[in-house]
Amino acid sequence: MHRATALVPCMHNVCAGCASKHLARSSCCPSCRTPVTAIWGNLSMVAVVEGFLAARPGRKRAAEELSKLDEDEEHLDWEVARIVRQRRAVSILQCVQDGDVEAVLQELENGADVDELLEDGGSLLHIAVEAEDLDMVRPLLA
Repeated sequence: MHRATALVPCMHNVCAGCASKHLARSSCCPSCRTPVTAIWGNLSMVAVVEGFLAARPGRKRAAEELSKLDEDEEHLDWEVARIVRQRRAVSILQCVQDGDVEAVLQELENGADVDELLEDGGSLLHIAVEAEDLDMVRPLLA
């Protein structure tokens, strides 16, 4: 395991490069399929791996492989940001469709993008206007 990271909320540990490659394909943990909301470096696990490799130097990965994992890791922050944006978009869309103004306000406060276009080219405001939900339109225009 190279540069151990913990997937939040399940806290399963994976190497950062492997996490980046996996999260490019899926927004869920590869072990338990829980949706990933963040990734944290796990310094305790890094220390365990370093101790293991110090005791068993023959188990170290080749320099080329470590270099490739480092390259993969460079995309990790972008992948997590993409997943979080995608979840927020789905969450606020569901709140608008449900007519839940309080939940929409909370999503907007948490950073949801009211201007992000939906797959059909429409917007959250279009949905609220079509539903003639003036209480929903107001926070979307604010």
